[in-house]
Amino acid sequence: MKNAIFFISYHAGSLVEYDSLREIDDGKSLHVAVMCRHPYMAEEMISAYSKGFEHVIVLPDIRYETNVVKGLMHYRRFKEIFNNEINPILKGIDSFCIVSDCSAYLPVNALISAFKKNKKCKNLISIREDLSVDRQVCLLSTIRTLFYTTLLGLYRVFTYKVLMHLYVKEPRDIVVKLVSPFRRSELEKKSCSDGVPIHYIYSPLSEKRSSKKSVVVFYSNRNLEVFITDLSREKHSNKIRKFLRKLSVHYKDSTIVCIPHPLDKGNVIDEMQEIDFELCNDNLTSQMHIKSNPDIITACYSISSTSLIYAASVGIPSYTIFKYLEYNNELPKAFFMDDHLMQVPFLYHIRKVEEIGEIDNIFIEPIENSSTEDWEKILYSGDM
Repeated sequence: MKNAIFFISYHAGSLVEYDSLREIDDGKSLHVAVMCRHPYMAEEMISAYSKGFEHVIVLPDIRYETNVVKGLMHYRRFKEIFNNEINPILKGIDSFCIVSDCSAYLPVNALISAFKKNKKCKNLISIREDLSVDRQVCLLSTIRTLFYTTLLGLYRVFTYKVLMHLYVKEPRDIVVKLVSPFRRSELEKKSCSDGVPIHYIYSPLSEKRSSKKSVVVFYSNRNLEVFITDLSREKHSNKIRKFLRKLSVHYKDSTIVCIPHPLDKGNVIDEMQEIDFELCNDNLTSQMHIKSNPDIITACYSISSTSLIYAASVGIPSYTIFKYLEYNNELPKAFFMDDHLMQVPFLYHIRKVEEIGEIDNIFIEPIENSSTEDWEKILYSGDM
């Protein structure tokens, strides 16, 4: 029987997780990457990510447009490319599964809705659950998204928080979570609140080689208004400057590499000018950058970049400074204070500059990766 896995990606942050699952599957299936255009999705990124897949299909973006005629024209074009490029693959296989982050943005919802109607589809596997953040529902956006999904016969979606479209009821069959093999406690199989089973799989580790080069990564993000601090702008900036100066002294024998957030288009935070650094502009996601350079990265730092979560999961000492900057609203906590993340020993929350490098020298033996033995059952039956 010829099986396939369609990896649906809209946000580039999922690419490394998909690549890890492709490695775990180890040739048991035909691997198809279906990537929808997104502002983060640079050509260099697509090229780097595409090498391990038998088929790579890049689809145009479509949005819940206020101009309905424009929106429907974009959807029609999207469907034409789908029919021309994906249907021939579907005809040549006996069954398939979908792996998605279950983003309800229109192109992903259109793909999931089409795939799930196909009789060859066995399971939709989600790799994460949406964060629940207490924000006011946007009524106009909700009406627009419900209009599109109802008109097009897709899974119903509504707007719950700023720039995020969520399913009324997620169409997933299974949730698979890639977790760090450095977690301290045993993993327990359980279900989501809606009864969907969760299965945990340890992330594969990249092979580290000896290297004389030492790099410390700082993830820069200029747009931090979404986080709330009681500090004045001047005190906030002064604390960042103090931190970066201390970082530069502590790692005087290493190269500090700054990776800006993709939306910052290569512009680093102003305070970086206080120290010597190299700008990374290779157009890869930060996770892909780590996976390509596991042997030279000594540590990763950021105010609140979620890239630290991946770095910590593969055993790279990773430090947030949002507590040092006295951020006190729910968003940093929602990202970093999750019960599972708190068990990863390579993620550290700095409160004072003296804690820079606090966990650089810890050694944790990774847990033997036996969690992939039932991967085929998870993939095609969900029966564990």
